[in-house]
Amino acid sequence: MSTTYEVDSTQQTTTTSSSSDGIGLDRSYPRSIPAILKIVEIVLCLITFICASANYAFSCCYGGGWVQFVAMSALITTLLFFLFHLFRVIRKLPGPWVFIVSASLMLYVYLF
Repeated sequence: MSTTYEVDSTQQTTTTSSSSDGIGLDRSYPRSIPAILKIVEIVLCLITFICASANYAFSCCYGGGWVQFVAMSALITTLLFFLFHLFRVIRKLPGPWVFIVSASLMLYVYLF
């Protein structure tokens, strides 16, 4: 008694690629709370710089140059951190980035 079985075998291959691993635009980041806070910080630094620059007597004699320097450096630093997070570059860079961002923010709070 001979029995013959016919087997259909299908091979299914699943490839999973995560787009969050590479460097690219993170569309959900601008709607997050940290991103909104960074945008508010950038706008406030810009307003501070404009106010310190508007009055010539303040900007040249009463420490306005220091306020301008701190406001512009804080704006540039925050803009870089925002762009690093927006394009997911911060995940590829080595270093304790939570500490670096926190330390820079504490430094600017002290300098203002």
